[in-house]
Parts: sequence; structure tokens; C-alpha cells
Amino acid sequence: MINKEKAFTLAEVLITLGVIGVVAALTLPTVIQNYQKQVTINKLKKVYTKLNQAVKMSEIDNDAFENWSKISDEVTEEEFVNKYFKPYLEIIKTCNNAQKCGYKTSTPFKNLNNHYLYFTSYGIILKDGTYIGFTKALNKATLLIDINGTAQPNKYGRDFFMFHIIPLKGVVPSGYNHVIDTYCSKDYNGGDSGEQCAAKIIQDGWQIKDDYPW
Repeated sequence: MINKEKAFTLAEVLITLGVIGVVAALTLPTVIQNYQKQVTINKLKKVYTKLNQAVKMSEIDNDAFENWSKISDEVTEEEFVNKYFKPYLEIIKTCNNAQKCGYKTSTPFKNLNNHYLYFTSYGIILKDGTYIGFTKALNKATLLIDINGTAQPNKYGRDFFMFHIIPLKGVVPSGYNHVIDTYCSKDYNGGDSGEQCAAKIIQDGWQIKDDYPW
């Protein structure tokens, strides 16, 4: 007696593959997005920790931050970086503007509404590829951080974030002590849209939640 083994027909195989393809098409974008968000959080947390450690070590050698020479007409960004940060960070390159650090222009960064931001800053590239621009913005020592260097999108809230150095607090995200919904939203049409997105991520427990303007 001949045993007949059960097998799928070609039609059944094609239908199954089609179903798998549809499911993958529906779920893969979400999987990719969640992965990108987690990478962003990890990189942001890493540079945030590094900068705060650098400030603490620099304060041991150079007195408390409130007694540091501030960026001004008399003290350039480069002089500020060389004295207070260079000895405490793994820097592989310095540049007088973003273009000299490898960006296509000297003002490559955009807000959440894709309007270009016209910051000028003295920049450094860390060993892991992070770009940090130092400038005096909003009358504070301001750090402009691009967690993936020259790679796109160079956009507030995605790979580009603003931090400040505050006496007794160290490095903090822009808007750390304010209501941040306005300035981490695409609904805000000003140049500041996205400026406080790092504060939102940290305030949400180092998470990028569903209401985040990804």
C-alpha cells in the first residue's frame, strides 16, 4: 500500500506568503521606528552623562561653574572649550563652524517644522561621532548636540538637541524647568519648535512616548 504524504499546494503556499507579507508590511515600520527611538534615547543619555561628568571633573580643577569665565566678547567659545572641556572629553576634531566639522553648510540644523536654524558655534567631534557646538544663546552657556554627527536628519527632537550649563545643576536640557509642550511640538511655528524635546524625553523617564513629535 502506498502512503500518500500531505503537502501544501502551490496556491496555499502563495496565499500564506501573501499573508506574511501583509503582516510584515504593517508591523515592520513600527518595529523600525521603535528601534530608532531607542537608539536615540541611548545616544542622548550617553552624551548627557559624559557632559555632566566632564563638568564635575572640570569644577574640581577650575572651581565651580558659576566662577568660570563665560563665553563673551573677551572669551571665545574656543577658549572656553579648551580650558573647561577639552581635558575631560575624548575629542577627535575641533572646528570653528559646523561646515568645518563635515556638515554641508555652517547652519545645517532644522527645527521640527523643517525651518533652518541659524546658530553659529564652535564645535567638537567626540570619539563616538557626536557633534557638540558651544555658543552663547539665550544669555546662557549653550550646548548644541547632534547625537549622530553629520548623518541626517540634523533636526530638533530627532538627532539634534539643546542643553545649557546651569550653576549648581550642571548640564540640563533646554526647558528643564518650564512647561515644555509648546516648544516640543510641530504645532509651534517659531524657530524654537523642538528646542525643548530633550527635556520632554527626560521628563518622561527617558522614553519617547506616543505624544512625542517623532
